[in-house]
Amino acid sequence: MYRLLLVDDEPIILNSYYEMLSDTFKNELNVDKCQYSSQIPDKLAERIDILITDIYMPKMTGYDVNQLVCRKWKDCRTIFITGNESMESARKVIRDSKNVVDYILKLEDTEVLIQAVRKAIYELDHIMQEKGLRENIRQYMSQAMPILRRDFFKEFLTSTACSSEELKESFSRLDFAFRAEAPVIPLLGAFRAKDGRVQRRVDTTFLIVDQIVSEYLSPKFIQYGFPLNDSIPLGMWCIQLVPNGTISPEEAVGYIHSYLDLIQEHSERFSDMTVSFILSHDMLEWQKLPQVYNRMLNLAQIYGHLENQIFFIEEAEEIAELSKLEEEKKTRLLYQSLQQSLVSGDREAFCSVWEELTTQPRESLVQLHFEICSCFTTAMNILSLPASTYNGVCTFLLNIRLGESSPDTLLEQYLTAAKPLFQTSKNNNKKITTVVDTVVQYIDAHMGEDLSLTKVSTMVFHNPSYFSKLFKQTMGIGYCEYVTKLRMTRAQNLLCTTSQKIGDISRQVGFDSIPYFNKTFKKTFGCTPQEYREKSISLG
Repeated sequence: MYRLLLVDDEPIILNSYYEMLSDTFKNELNVDKCQYSSQIPDKLAERIDILITDIYMPKMTGYDVNQLVCRKWKDCRTIFITGNESMESARKVIRDSKNVVDYILKLEDTEVLIQAVRKAIYELDHIMQEKGLRENIRQYMSQAMPILRRDFFKEFLTSTACSSEELKESFSRLDFAFRAEAPVIPLLGAFRAKDGRVQRRVDTTFLIVDQIVSEYLSPKFIQYGFPLNDSIPLGMWCIQLVPNGTISPEEAVGYIHSYLDLIQEHSERFSDMTVSFILSHDMLEWQKLPQVYNRMLNLAQIYGHLENQIFFIEEAEEIAELSKLEEEKKTRLLYQSLQQSLVSGDREAFCSVWEELTTQPRESLVQLHFEICSCFTTAMNILSLPASTYNGVCTFLLNIRLGESSPDTLLEQYLTAAKPLFQTSKNNNKKITTVVDTVVQYIDAHMGEDLSLTKVSTMVFHNPSYFSKLFKQTMGIGYCEYVTKLRMTRAQNLLCTTSQKIGDISRQVGFDSIPYFNKTFKKTFGCTPQEYREKSISLG
């Protein structure tokens, strides 16, 4: 029920209005009256919703009473009554007082006053409705604010440009304590279950970690964090020094870094997950944050499998680059091994390499398939497969439906495609063994003659490069290395068992130049031919 206060220094009018209003609004208003200005402060102790006051009173005018009441009860509606018919007074009141409902002459019918009171009640009801709506909006905004804040940062971190003024307006609108003109420190967390499994949703764990971060960094820092549920569950924090705090800008990043291990320890204690952190080495302008954020996301993809790690972004990128190069090198070697298994007809080796390849990082299954197709075409060229067989294998490979294939079914299809290669390789291996055996026997019988790769390969009707590969594949050692090793062994034997001159031995094992023979012998055995002979004689 609303409370109405009547103020008038004339008791007859005051009592008349009091009785009339009390009777008319007995179920709507609690009516009170006041004749003397000295009583006004006491009346203010209780809420006043409607004020009806005379304007011209001794000691305190109606204007003064209105200001005094409205200062404490700002929603109070006021009705002025007066015996003065001057409209100038009415205009002044209406102009200066926004809460004034009406201006009534005492000579007017009481119905005019009743209507003015009803108007005041209507306005109060409207105010209460507005207050209720505002409260509902406030509650709704309070509930929606976390979502609005998170959406703002997600959009900002993926945007291309945002001015300081736009940031300042957004921070104000979303009730952030951040300053757009001051630098920020980004921190990214990657979550992982203690049993090693990657969790897709980590909202609860994030809230725990966020609270721990706040406990360690407040009140020295302003921070805001939000979860990111991507292929790897992540959390992102933006951290800023409080103005005029006890930590200098030069100390800020180091201070945060010093607490990350404790945050990890408490996060693991109070949740079922571990968290790895990537921290910027420097404070950044807000406009540079999206670029650094993308770098952090890339690193999270690389290090997401790790547990309880702490990286500075620059160090992590350096490690990641080296790791990437190592992975690329490893993948290249695997493709080379796969190709070699096709050329040599080693089915078991092919399956083993395939198993390793399927565990390597790659852009897509399509990329893997076309790399393997490339291995097939190179191997078929080396094996000199007939055109019909070559075309048949290529057609078979191109018709493999990747979208309907698992790694196991793909392997079976590749092995089917490889059958002509394996068979050709098997047949070639028999021929190769015969050719290489012939060459080995020739080398042993013609040690002192020209045993150059060109001459020997021509003798068995092969290209030097191709023969060199066949020889190494069969003997496990390069052709030139094999010939040199055999010549040095023969020279070693002759030095120990004969008294021939070193020059004669040099020519006998195929060296026309004695200095070159000496150099090669010393490189092989660590001493010159003469020193070796003397040592052999002394040992008896």
